[in-house]
Formats: sequence, C-alpha cells, structure tokens
Amino acid sequence: MILYFLIQPTEVYSQDIGAAYWFKKGVNEKDQNKKFEYYQKAVQEDPEFAEAHYNLALTFMLRKNLIKQKMHLKMLSPLIPMPN
Repeated sequence: MILYFLIQPTEVYSQDIGAAYWFKKGVNEKDQNKKFEYYQKAVQEDPEFAEAHYNLALTFMLRKNLIKQKMHLKMLSPLIPMPN
C-alpha cells in the first residue's frame, strides 16, 4: 500500500498572491481534475513554490504519470531548505 498526503498548510509559503490563491483552492477542492488544474496554475504563477510542486507530483502519481511526477519531485530538492 502506498501512503501519501497532500500538503495542507495553515500558511502558504509563496510570496505570489496568485500562486497562493490557486494552491489554497486546490487544497480545498474535492474534484481531482480541478485540484490538478489549480496546482498547475499555482506552479505557473510561482515556479519556486515547493508545496505546489509536491501536491502536483502527487496528482500526477494518482494519474499514473510517473514521468511528470518524478519531474516535479526533482524540482523540489533545490527549493527545500536543508538543516545545517
């Protein structure tokens, strides 16, 4: 069994208001197709929005598109601060 979760933060970590709007809309959406669309819009607005890339990767996983899932997961590593 694969366990996964969508990031549902109380705060959104993007300085771009449009990206934050689309991300929150995706988090609150029940329809997977709309959720996918909203996360794509969030990433378009802010290409460095790590949480949106992560949630978008999970939607690609659910769609069995592992190539695009891997692409978005790879985009995460330079965006996530590592502890010293």
